[in-house]
Amino acid sequence: MVNNNTLRKYASSNILPMIILVAIMYFIAGKLGIYTAIPGTYITPFWAPAGIALAAVLLLGYQVLPGIFLGVLFLDVIVLSGLAPQASLIEIGIVSFIIGLGAVLEAAFGAYLINYFIHQKNIFTNGLSTLTFLLCGAASCLINSSVGAISMVLSGLTKASFSLMWSTWTIGDITGIFVMTPLILIWIRPPQWRILRTYILEILVSIAAIIGITLLNKFYNPHYLYLFIFLVLWAAVRYGFYGATLANFVVSAVVVFDMINSHMSLSGESLNEVFLELSLFIMFMSGAVLILVAELNKSPPKNCQWEAAVNFMSISYKNKIRRWMKK
Repeated sequence: MVNNNTLRKYASSNILPMIILVAIMYFIAGKLGIYTAIPGTYITPFWAPAGIALAAVLLLGYQVLPGIFLGVLFLDVIVLSGLAPQASLIEIGIVSFIIGLGAVLEAAFGAYLINYFIHQKNIFTNGLSTLTFLLCGAASCLINSSVGAISMVLSGLTKASFSLMWSTWTIGDITGIFVMTPLILIWIRPPQWRILRTYILEILVSIAAIIGITLLNKFYNPHYLYLFIFLVLWAAVRYGFYGATLANFVVSAVVVFDMINSHMSLSGESLNEVFLELSLFIMFMSGAVLILVAELNKSPPKNCQWEAAVNFMSISYKNKIRRWMKK
């Protein structure tokens, strides 16, 4: 990853622009996330802003926490105004303020736990440190979900029960941290290989596979979504953390939008079951793949020929396609 001291020094000397940038990123990600929420609620299976907030604190330090608060405040005022038009602006403002505090505490506590137990520079050094990172991130989500669910239920801005709000809020934040935080921490330093020239064929095949699985999942059987796991595993084995984090993000986004659009007609317990299944799928897929890549990078097995076999297959298929095109 990029030297965090350099980033923090830059953030310290440009603190106001950094706070504004974090607030804008949180707001935009939140607006996009609301489109995947269960209709009539504030519940989404994949809350990307939670992962963005934690990554921002890990990279830039606690000094950007005001940006997280501002992003949450503006977002919630707009969202809650549409969700509960009968509520007064003062009531909406108070609830938004409380939820903003919860989001700030979540990001700060998550960063503190990670640095206390493993330090952020060791997050992806082995499977155990990666698992610790995931557990610390998940534990921090309990703060925001508790604060947010209590404030929403007590204010009467939602008709959902506390248990439903708390559980779904927690799971949504966890999936956001499992997917978005590793993506930002890894891709903050661009990969050294030339993707478009060297791996264009594999990228096109992967895109076609994602489209194919999405169509199968939409028109035939929703359980075809588990075929995405093979794509994510391939990306993880082939490209390490760069491939794993990007594949986790792409597959999560595709699955969320597809499942939400396909189940708009459902309501009540049926919709909650779809939400739970989707959230758990993203959570366990992303977490397991990250731990796997960390273990593979830590100690690659000796005398193992799988990497050579993968490279040979890739080169062979490229040569065959070139010969076919020349004909």
